[in-house]
Amino acid sequence: MYAKPPISLILQMLTVSLVSIERQTNYNRLVTPQQSGDQLLNNKEYDYIVIGSGTGGGIVTGRLAESLPDHSILLLEAGGPQTVVSDIPANADGLLETDIDWQFRTQPQPYFTGVGVDYNMGRLLGGSSSFNGMHYNRGNRRHYDEWSQKYGAIGWSYEELIPYWLRSENNTDQQIVAANPRLHGTSGPLVVSSDTSPRPVIQLHEQAVMELGIPRLDINGPRQAGTMIAQSNIDAGIRQSVATAYLTPRPKNVDILCEAYVTQILFDGQHTGDGGGGSGLTATGVKFDRKGQTYTVRARKEVILSAGVVMSPKILMLSGIGHRKHLESLGIPVLLDLPVGDNIQDHPASTIHTIIDPRVTGIPGAGMTTQQLFQLYLNGTGPLARGTNSMTYLSSSTNPDPEWPNVFFYSTARYNGNLAVMINEFPSYLAAWRQYFEPYNNTFILESSPHLFICRSFGTVRLASKNPYVQPLIDPRMLADPRDYADMVDITKWVLRFLQTSTFAKWIRWIPQPIPGCQYCKDGRPLWDCDPYVQCLIRMTGKSGYHYGGGNRMGDPRRSDTVVDPRLRVKHIQQLRVCDGSVMPEIPNSNTNAAVIAIGEKCADMIIEDNHLNNNNNDGYYPNMDDGHTVPLKVSASSSYTLGDYSSSSSSNGGHSSSSSRDISTGISTYGDRLVPISSGSSGSSSSSSNGDTHYVSQWYKK
Repeated sequence: MYAKPPISLILQMLTVSLVSIERQTNYNRLVTPQQSGDQLLNNKEYDYIVIGSGTGGGIVTGRLAESLPDHSILLLEAGGPQTVVSDIPANADGLLETDIDWQFRTQPQPYFTGVGVDYNMGRLLGGSSSFNGMHYNRGNRRHYDEWSQKYGAIGWSYEELIPYWLRSENNTDQQIVAANPRLHGTSGPLVVSSDTSPRPVIQLHEQAVMELGIPRLDINGPRQAGTMIAQSNIDAGIRQSVATAYLTPRPKNVDILCEAYVTQILFDGQHTGDGGGGSGLTATGVKFDRKGQTYTVRARKEVILSAGVVMSPKILMLSGIGHRKHLESLGIPVLLDLPVGDNIQDHPASTIHTIIDPRVTGIPGAGMTTQQLFQLYLNGTGPLARGTNSMTYLSSSTNPDPEWPNVFFYSTARYNGNLAVMINEFPSYLAAWRQYFEPYNNTFILESSPHLFICRSFGTVRLASKNPYVQPLIDPRMLADPRDYADMVDITKWVLRFLQTSTFAKWIRWIPQPIPGCQYCKDGRPLWDCDPYVQCLIRMTGKSGYHYGGGNRMGDPRRSDTVVDPRLRVKHIQQLRVCDGSVMPEIPNSNTNAAVIAIGEKCADMIIEDNHLNNNNNDGYYPNMDDGHTVPLKVSASSSYTLGDYSSSSSSNGGHSSSSSRDISTGISTYGDRLVPISSGSSGSSSSSSNGDTHYVSQWYKK
């Protein structure tokens, strides 16, 4: 005879079950019902068709629905609805390699283990915003200024993007907002919150970093070089995706179809296939598969491609837009020769694991138990409610601008309650890694991860077949540039020394044996000074930072390396835009979701403007001319323009300066034949000198 469980546990189980059912039912309601779905496919025409419901596509859909209520919108998502499992912040790592993950894998990366690296991306409503680590990190202003000034992406400087971040943001940390009210919003749909009670080990970690003279600051504020316990897109203990923030409840003029796998964009008009002017192509609709049937749906106004860094280039290439030789080699008719799939980037990362002293772990580890789920659903607290990181920005010895940090590391407390999840990020030597971690099952492990955040290496996405269901060939070429590898060594050594010699060292202990595949230096030198071990650690634990960008580069349409113009329109094609992370000219030195939030907001604005103006020629932007040329820009009296590369100033208000001379009477500089605008007035950037708190990593570990 078994004893009856306590009544309280029965009530908790019942509550968790009812809340889970209610949440999942609400998520399922976002999707157009099956019967209606069949009917709408018979209609086969919408004003706008959005391909992909991730951060870019979800925001565009929500904003278009809000601003154009008399227009019809179809949102197509290859995956299913959000789930109560993806809801839970502490379960983010458990989502990898599941059916809501695209489960991409790169080509072998020589500087890692020589095998493919996992390229995890969300395949569900909300895309990677329903799947990622939830951290809110915009990146340094200089990256966005380079988009504008180096690449000719007019309108995309940091100052010009601030209104879009503010529009989207509902920052609930009053202290952070009060310190930088010009840089944070409090009335947007997307919650950005702080962990009000981080684990003691994370607080001790931050304190030890600060003892080295590294300031605590808001990394989304005026300066970035410093440390912070990260803010996240979490609302009352639950992940907040763009599907939750922008599409709930589903707008009346929007149909959302899940399990809709787009195979081709459809075009009308003549084409030359050479990438020159006169193509005359107009995007008119899409073809997609759903539940074993193929459908064609037409767009009266625009097709908006928001399928992500891998799938957006893939869909364009399947549709005949890409490198001529590549498409011809696969037997795909070439409609337009453009550099689709070039210039992808990701942040290389490595991982260091140590065992946390049980005295400073705080609340129990996340275990997805009834009690923990009840606590989460009751008041948004407990082990499942957050996955908090301590983030620190530094400079390698090669970084010329300490206010534009190029290396970074995070530390987080991971509860090793599931070995399969713990070793999931190591694609090779799985048996050895299992043996390495097995003695520490049900133990808190500190995961410290050095990252290279300014990369010189670029890679590619290519088709492996014209079969749309074959995974593409992804080669980010991580650390291919020798300078990237040297910087990665720099930050890895810094983190090793910090963990071994700072005041934080007493709160962790090292696993006695070296990681699989590596050996300690026989002379007993410390790890940060043992070059063979450092290099081996990078090779054996090397991974993606999950910060993807590029593939459909945005910029001056006269550049041979751009796919879309500054209004995100595919060059030489009417009624087709790309609105996701693939348009980034270079990825910022940050997690990329916040950057895509701004891309989505701005993309929606431009579509709405074009709808109201009923033409594609707007002041300050390159028109999408059929002949492939541009017309002179109209310069307003309140605008200033400059050219050339960004050079920071040390003025107290952080204003821009440029190495190019400017004609004061016209506000225009000449750099070849290209005009590039910057914001007028005070930029609010903080390019001031570091006043003694600049931190080059090699200056410390080489002492």
